[in-house]
Amino acid sequence: MAAAAPARLGPAGALGIVSVVPDTSPQDAATAGLVTGLRTDLGSGTIGVEDVLVTGTVAGNEDLAARIGERLGWVIAAVVAISFLLLMMVFRSVLVPLKARS
Repeated sequence: MAAAAPARLGPAGALGIVSVVPDTSPQDAATAGLVTGLRTDLGSGTIGVEDVLVTGTVAGNEDLAARIGERLGWVIAAVVAISFLLLMMVFRSVLVPLKARS
């Protein structure tokens, strides 16, 4: 990590902000490791806050990639099913969509 500002807690102590600047590029695997490390290390209550949410471009991209990876099978299945139904409706046959699928 290139720089880190001291933790600032909110008035009630339920919210904390820590600004961290990585020394690697956003696409680097070390930056993704930094995000994962921050979530695990700070999530254990080391700064006095129960819930730790890591945000920013890199964290958002990591979360989006994980979410897409979780749902990719369902998306592919839905596209194949809708394509099958549309081909079946257009050609009024079950054989044509089955042949197109393979």
